[in-house]
Amino acid sequence: MRDSGKRKQAKAIEGELIEYRGSPLRTRLGTIRHIKDEMARVYREARMGLLKTSEATRLVYILGQMATLIRDHEIERRVEQLEKQQDERFKETDHQA
Repeated sequence: MRDSGKRKQAKAIEGELIEYRGSPLRTRLGTIRHIKDEMARVYREARMGLLKTSEATRLVYILGQMATLIRDHEIERRVEQLEKQQDERFKETDHQA
């Protein structure tokens, strides 16, 4: 690729210096246990002043919603399993009659 000589000059930007803490680790949130552990981590960071309490509140709210979804999904799966077992029992008794 040819350089046309029209490069933009870098400009200094003044403002608040934000500490870079690296990219966030990929957190497992597939079970209520994982979510509980993440909530505890958020709580500890807020207590240590590493995370604003307003941000911690938002994150814990989201984590709570995720836990509710996981629980509801598990209940739904169990109900479907029970309905399937009930259908199988009904078919067995229907054939015996």
